[in-house]
Amino acid sequence: QTVDGWLGGMGIGVTHTPPGQLPRLPDKAVGLAETFVAGYSGCVFLNGSEKRTQWQPETLKIGQRVGLLITGDGREHFKVFVDGVERLHVDGADL
Repeated sequence: QTVDGWLGGMGIGVTHTPPGQLPRLPDKAVGLAETFVAGYSGCVFLNGSEKRTQWQPETLKIGQRVGLLITGDGREHFKVFVDGVERLHVDGADL
């Protein structure tokens, strides 16, 4: 579902910032150090840098499943899947 007044779609990601280092829960994860997020209006935020992507999460339909994988193969690629199909791939060298 969407929120009135919100531009873009959902964001999904991970952070290395321990919860104990946060003075409060942030409104947006993109401002956290060592954080990697994809989505919103077709962007990835990689540890403080922003890049455009082809994945547009605002096109998601209710009921679709979204997953995130950081590969554990030594390359640490960042992948987003929609209904089991890879929709975004960020090479681990770019993280």
